[in-house]
Amino acid sequence: ITNFWQKEEEMVEQKRNSLEQSFMNFTGGKYEMDNKQFVKMCKDCQILDKKVTTTDCDISFTKYSNKLNKKCNYYQWQQVLEQFAQKKNMTSEKLFE
Repeated sequence: ITNFWQKEEEMVEQKRNSLEQSFMNFTGGKYEMDNKQFVKMCKDCQILDKKVTTTDCDISFTKYSNKLNKKCNYYQWQQVLEQFAQKKNMTSEKLFE
């Protein structure tokens, strides 16, 4: 049983590292993403459709981003994508694949 939970934890860690790497790829290695990068990521990753539009990207990004520099960090980015997953009636894990 211990081995099962250890493997589960390793899979979660790998997925988190993969998501973080994806974020860093779109930001050019920086720890924050601006709205332009966010919309490009949504287009490139085929997140946009009838349920999630570029307008949704703009509104959600503004809602979750830092109001001073108009950028979002990794945690804020995840929140926006989780919101999109809900709009698409899927789990955030499925959206992140």
